Amino acid sequence: MHIGVFVNLFFYMNFGGLLRIPEHFIYFFLLVILYSFYLINKKAIVLSKTLFIWVIFNFFVNSIYLVEAGFSNDVYKYFPIIITNIILFLSFSLLSNLDNNKLSVARNGIAIGTIMGVILLIIDFMAPGSFATSSTSVSGRAIAMYANANFGAVVLILGMILTIDIINKNLRFYYVLIIFIGVLVTFSRSGMMVFILISGIMAYQNKISRKTFLGMMLSMISLLTFLLVGGFDLIANTFDLVITDNLISRVSFFADSENTEVGDMNERKVVLLAALDMYADNPFFGAGFAATRLWDYSVSPHNTFAVTLAEYGLVGLLIVPSFLYLTTYQLFRTPIKEYRDMGILFIVYYASFCMFTHGMLTYSVNMVAAVFLVTLESKSRHQEVSNL
Repeated sequence: MHIGVFVNLFFYMNFGGLLRIPEHFIYFFLLVILYSFYLINKKAIVLSKTLFIWVIFNFFVNSIYLVEAGFSNDVYKYFPIIITNIILFLSFSLLSNLDNNKLSVARNGIAIGTIMGVILLIIDFMAPGSFATSSTSVSGRAIAMYANANFGAVVLILGMILTIDIINKNLRFYYVLIIFIGVLVTFSRSGMMVFILISGIMAYQNKISRKTFLGMMLSMISLLTFLLVGGFDLIANTFDLVITDNLISRVSFFADSENTEVGDMNERKVVLLAALDMYADNPFFGAGFAATRLWDYSVSPHNTFAVTLAEYGLVGLLIVPSFLYLTTYQLFRTPIKEYRDMGILFIVYYASFCMFTHGMLTYSVNMVAAVFLVTLESKSRHQEVSNL
């Protein structure tokens, strides 16, 4: 069960879009099955108290703001986001406690799912339209069966963080390279920058060699240079792609970010400033639930910190930091260096992507990863006690 569930989740093939079933229904169905199993077998249910505190805090804050905003159809459609974290927390807490010896098997499943995700992204890049199209798709950017290209990069990098330690040291270069290629074909600027940052920390932690990290850096520089000097035309002719201004702007950003103020870059700046202005107008209690999703702009701010501040005011300052603290602080108390390193990587990964996307609090994989991390810490603590 561990392999199947974790592969499906971290591979995350946009279940709702393909099956026309909202993802919270799928996770609720999983919760019912697992809870029934526990009742039938009379097994004790163990939940992380620290992470449970955050889940209840997040639900409480969102519920109050939802009621204050009124249950209009526009607002109500975001209600599932509120309950999904609770369902995920309960479901995967139960799943993680089914067998004390299966967490390593689950990590193998995550690694397999991550590699499969890369393969599908490459196929989608080389043969556009091979998978279900998304309203957020951009010609030339691989999405495969993820919700959007940026989310694909998020999932791959998170998968790498949770699995790098179980990969044979002689194979880590190839594993990181495969994930690197997957991130590249999404053409996610945030994905590329966070990947390099996480790889650099992994090199410092001796999880990968410095040569591997430098190789990734040189490869990215070489690829971007190639694209800027005519590579786009070659790719367009080879794979029959339409190279949009958006795609060119994404690559040009790395060469001259100050002069890339067109297209989506200009839009990002406008909506970010609008969100900060919204917070300035409502500094204590914010503008209300989903205020940045129901405004005059076509997109939400590409920044989770700005969204929480604009919608929840000063309370929003606590949401992301408390999630990271309650998820990882006990990892730093374990004697296992691997887990402490993983906690650092998760914090950097999460905080970095919060700077570039508004969806980190709603991406299901992050809650599952949080449950996975607190479960690892719990198992190591019990193992330590048993060895005394």
